[in-house]
Amino acid sequence: MKKLTLSLLAAAIFLQSACVPMLKTATKLGVRKYDDLKEVNVSDYELKDADGKMYRYSELFKGKTVYLYTWFNANQLPPTDQKPTYAALRQRFDVYPDVAFAYLFTGPSINEFNDFSKKHPEAKSFMLIKNDQTKAFLPSENIHSKAQIIGKDGTVLGYNGPGEDDNFLVDYALMKARDGQDAKKSAHRLIKSVNRDGVDSEELKTFYAKHFHKPADSTNFSIHFGN
Repeated sequence: MKKLTLSLLAAAIFLQSACVPMLKTATKLGVRKYDDLKEVNVSDYELKDADGKMYRYSELFKGKTVYLYTWFNANQLPPTDQKPTYAALRQRFDVYPDVAFAYLFTGPSINEFNDFSKKHPEAKSFMLIKNDQTKAFLPSENIHSKAQIIGKDGTVLGYNGPGEDDNFLVDYALMKARDGQDAKKSAHRLIKSVNRDGVDSEELKTFYAKHFHKPADSTNFSIHFGN
Protein backbone atom coordinates (compact mmCIF):
# COMPACT_ATOMS: atom_id res chain seq x y z
CA MET A 1 0.00 0.00 0.00
CA LYS A 2 1.34 3.38 -0.98
CA LYS A 3 0.70 6.66 0.79
CA LEU A 4 0.11 9.90 -1.06
CA THR A 5 0.38 13.02 1.09
CA LEU A 6 -1.52 16.02 -0.22
CA SER A 7 -0.35 19.06 1.70
CA LEU A 8 -2.89 21.24 -0.04
CA LEU A 9 -5.63 19.21 1.61
CA ALA A 10 -3.69 18.61 4.78
CA ALA A 11 -4.56 14.95 4.52
CA ALA A 12 -2.94 11.60 3.86
CA ILE A 13 -4.74 9.45 1.31
CA PHE A 14 -3.92 5.81 0.83
CA LEU A 15 -3.74 4.38 -2.65
CA GLN A 16 -6.34 1.67 -2.68
CA SER A 17 -7.72 -0.02 -5.76
CA ALA A 18 -10.97 1.96 -5.82
CA CYS A 19 -9.29 5.37 -5.86
CA VAL A 20 -6.07 4.76 -7.82
CA PRO A 21 -7.29 6.48 -11.05
CA MET A 22 -8.49 9.56 -9.15
CA LEU A 23 -5.28 9.83 -7.15
CA LYS A 24 -3.13 9.35 -10.22
CA THR A 25 -4.89 12.33 -11.79
CA ALA A 26 -4.44 14.42 -8.63
CA THR A 27 -0.79 13.46 -8.44
CA LYS A 28 -0.13 14.43 -12.05
CA LEU A 29 -1.62 17.83 -11.30
CA GLY A 30 0.73 18.13 -8.34
CA VAL A 31 3.87 17.55 -10.42
CA ARG A 32 2.78 19.48 -13.50
CA LYS A 33 4.98 22.50 -12.70
CA TYR A 34 8.21 20.55 -12.33
CA ASP A 35 9.18 21.48 -15.89
CA ASP A 36 8.11 25.13 -15.74
CA LEU A 37 11.71 26.33 -16.04
CA LYS A 38 13.02 23.68 -18.41
CA GLU A 39 14.24 26.44 -20.76
CA VAL A 40 16.28 28.08 -17.99
CA ASN A 41 19.99 27.38 -17.65
CA VAL A 42 21.89 28.50 -14.55
CA SER A 43 25.44 27.78 -15.77
CA ASP A 44 26.46 31.44 -15.92
CA TYR A 45 24.83 32.50 -12.65
CA GLU A 46 27.21 34.12 -10.19
CA LEU A 47 27.37 32.67 -6.70
CA LYS A 48 29.18 33.80 -3.56
CA ASP A 49 30.30 31.68 -0.64
CA ALA A 50 30.43 32.70 3.04
CA ASP A 51 34.02 33.91 2.61
CA GLY A 52 32.95 36.27 -0.13
CA LYS A 53 34.61 34.32 -2.93
CA MET A 54 32.80 34.54 -6.26
CA TYR A 55 32.12 31.67 -8.65
CA ARG A 56 30.10 30.82 -11.70
CA TYR A 57 27.72 27.93 -11.21
CA SER A 58 29.46 26.01 -13.99
CA GLU A 59 32.80 26.29 -12.18
CA LEU A 60 31.40 24.63 -9.09
CA PHE A 61 29.23 21.92 -10.57
CA LYS A 62 30.54 21.13 -14.04
CA GLY A 63 29.27 17.70 -15.08
CA LYS A 64 27.20 17.31 -11.91
CA THR A 65 23.53 16.70 -11.39
CA VAL A 66 22.70 18.91 -8.42
CA TYR A 67 19.97 18.63 -5.83
CA LEU A 68 19.88 22.33 -5.04
CA TYR A 69 17.87 23.64 -2.12
CA THR A 70 16.93 27.29 -2.55
CA TRP A 71 15.86 29.31 0.45
CA PHE A 72 14.87 32.91 1.06
CA ASN A 73 15.05 33.64 4.80
CA ALA A 74 15.65 32.12 8.23
CA ASN A 75 11.92 31.53 8.78
CA GLN A 76 12.03 28.72 6.21
CA LEU A 77 15.44 27.11 6.46
CA PRO A 78 16.29 24.23 4.14
CA PRO A 79 16.79 20.74 5.55
CA THR A 80 20.28 19.63 6.55
CA ASP A 81 21.78 16.32 7.63
CA GLN A 82 20.09 16.86 10.99
CA LYS A 83 16.87 15.84 9.27
CA PRO A 84 16.91 12.04 8.89
CA THR A 85 15.15 11.88 5.52
CA TYR A 86 17.52 14.43 3.97
CA ALA A 87 20.58 12.72 5.43
CA ALA A 88 19.32 9.37 4.13
CA LEU A 89 18.75 10.79 0.66
CA ARG A 90 22.28 12.16 0.52
CA GLN A 91 23.71 8.87 1.73
CA ARG A 92 21.86 6.92 -0.95
CA PHE A 93 23.54 9.07 -3.61
CA ASP A 94 27.02 9.06 -2.08
CA VAL A 95 27.93 6.26 -4.45
CA TYR A 96 27.30 8.48 -7.47
CA PRO A 97 30.20 10.93 -7.97
CA ASP A 98 28.21 12.86 -10.57
CA VAL A 99 25.52 13.88 -8.04
CA ALA A 100 25.99 16.82 -5.68
CA PHE A 101 23.90 18.40 -2.93
CA ALA A 102 24.04 22.12 -2.32
CA TYR A 103 22.18 25.15 -0.97
CA LEU A 104 21.44 28.44 -2.69
CA PHE A 105 20.34 31.47 -0.69
CA THR A 106 18.14 33.80 -2.75
CA GLY A 107 17.12 36.28 -0.06
CA PRO A 108 18.33 39.77 0.86
CA SER A 109 19.94 39.14 4.27
CA ILE A 110 23.65 38.43 4.09
CA ASN A 111 23.64 37.85 7.86
CA GLU A 112 21.10 35.03 7.56
CA PHE A 113 23.18 33.42 4.83
CA ASN A 114 26.38 33.73 6.87
CA ASP A 115 24.70 32.34 10.01
CA PHE A 116 23.48 29.27 8.11
CA SER A 117 26.89 28.73 6.52
CA LYS A 118 28.67 28.94 9.88
CA LYS A 119 26.26 26.50 11.52
CA HIS A 120 26.64 24.06 8.64
CA PRO A 121 30.27 24.33 7.47
CA GLU A 122 30.03 20.89 5.85
CA ALA A 123 27.31 22.09 3.48
CA LYS A 124 27.98 23.49 0.03
CA SER A 125 26.23 26.77 0.63
CA PHE A 126 26.15 29.75 -1.73
CA MET A 127 24.38 33.05 -2.19
CA LEU A 128 22.88 33.98 -5.54
CA ILE A 129 24.03 37.25 -7.04
CA LYS A 130 20.84 38.59 -8.57
CA ASN A 131 20.73 40.35 -11.92
CA ASP A 132 18.50 40.50 -14.96
CA GLN A 133 19.56 37.02 -15.98
CA THR A 134 18.51 35.38 -12.71
CA LYS A 135 14.96 36.75 -12.92
CA ALA A 136 14.04 33.75 -15.06
CA PHE A 137 15.03 31.46 -12.17
CA LEU A 138 13.14 33.58 -9.64
CA PRO A 139 9.78 34.34 -11.27
CA SER A 140 8.57 35.47 -7.84
CA GLU A 141 10.18 35.83 -4.45
CA ASN A 142 9.31 32.72 -2.49
CA ILE A 143 9.77 32.58 1.28
CA HIS A 144 9.66 28.79 1.29
CA SER A 145 12.69 26.58 0.88
CA LYS A 146 12.40 24.46 -2.25
CA ALA A 147 14.33 21.65 -3.89
CA GLN A 148 15.52 22.21 -7.45
CA ILE A 149 17.07 19.55 -9.65
CA ILE A 150 19.73 20.97 -11.95
CA GLY A 151 21.07 18.92 -14.85
CA LYS A 152 24.71 18.41 -15.75
CA ASP A 153 24.52 21.17 -18.35
CA GLY A 154 22.92 23.65 -15.93
CA THR A 155 19.35 23.15 -17.13
CA VAL A 156 16.59 23.28 -14.51
CA LEU A 157 15.18 19.75 -14.74
CA GLY A 158 13.01 19.96 -11.65
CA TYR A 159 11.64 23.34 -10.57
CA ASN A 160 10.31 23.24 -7.00
CA GLY A 161 10.68 19.53 -7.45
CA PRO A 162 10.25 16.53 -5.17
CA GLY A 163 11.47 17.00 -1.62
CA GLU A 164 13.51 14.76 0.61
CA ASP A 165 10.31 13.33 2.13
CA ASP A 166 8.99 12.23 -1.26
CA ASN A 167 10.34 8.75 -0.87
CA PHE A 168 11.06 6.84 -4.11
CA LEU A 169 9.89 9.74 -6.29
CA VAL A 170 12.77 12.06 -5.37
CA ASP A 171 15.31 9.25 -5.81
CA TYR A 172 13.91 8.22 -9.17
CA ALA A 173 13.70 11.81 -10.43
CA LEU A 174 17.26 12.56 -9.33
CA MET A 175 18.55 9.34 -10.86
CA LYS A 176 16.88 10.02 -14.21
CA ALA A 177 18.14 13.61 -14.14
CA ARG A 178 21.64 12.15 -14.41
CA ASP A 179 20.62 11.20 -17.94
CA GLY A 180 19.04 14.58 -18.66
CA GLN A 181 15.40 13.67 -18.06
CA ASP A 182 13.22 16.30 -16.41
CA ALA A 183 11.45 15.57 -13.13
CA LYS A 184 7.96 15.88 -14.58
CA LYS A 185 8.59 13.02 -17.01
CA SER A 186 10.12 10.92 -14.24
CA ALA A 187 7.18 11.58 -11.95
CA HIS A 188 4.66 10.68 -14.65
CA ARG A 189 6.56 7.48 -15.37
CA LEU A 190 6.37 6.47 -11.72
CA ILE A 191 2.74 7.49 -11.31
CA LYS A 192 1.74 5.57 -14.44
CA SER A 193 3.26 2.37 -13.09
CA VAL A 194 1.37 2.42 -9.78
CA ASN A 195 -1.31 -0.14 -9.10
CA ARG A 196 -2.80 -1.65 -5.98
CA ASP A 197 -0.10 -4.33 -5.80
CA GLY A 198 2.91 -2.07 -6.21
CA VAL A 199 4.55 -0.97 -9.44
CA ASP A 200 4.09 -2.84 -12.70
CA SER A 201 7.37 -1.80 -14.32
CA GLU A 202 10.35 -4.13 -14.26
CA GLU A 203 12.63 -1.12 -14.74
CA LEU A 204 11.23 0.54 -11.62
CA LYS A 205 11.31 -2.68 -9.61
CA THR A 206 14.95 -3.20 -10.51
CA PHE A 207 15.80 0.41 -9.72
CA TYR A 208 14.06 0.22 -6.35
CA ALA A 209 15.68 -3.04 -5.27
CA LYS A 210 19.16 -1.88 -6.31
CA HIS A 211 18.87 1.64 -4.94
CA PHE A 212 17.07 0.96 -1.65
CA HIS A 213 18.60 -2.46 -1.07
CA LYS A 214 15.30 -4.15 -0.38
CA PRO A 215 12.69 -6.00 -2.41
CA ALA A 216 10.46 -3.97 -4.67
CA ASP A 217 7.40 -5.61 -3.13
CA SER A 218 7.94 -3.36 -0.11
CA THR A 219 7.63 -0.17 -2.15
CA ASN A 220 6.23 2.86 -0.39
CA PHE A 221 6.28 6.39 -1.67
CA SER A 222 4.70 9.72 -0.91
CA ILE A 223 4.25 12.95 -2.83
CA HIS A 224 3.79 16.26 -1.06
CA PHE A 225 2.05 19.17 -2.69
CA GLY A 226 2.05 22.80 -1.64
CA ASN A 227 4.55 24.49 0.65
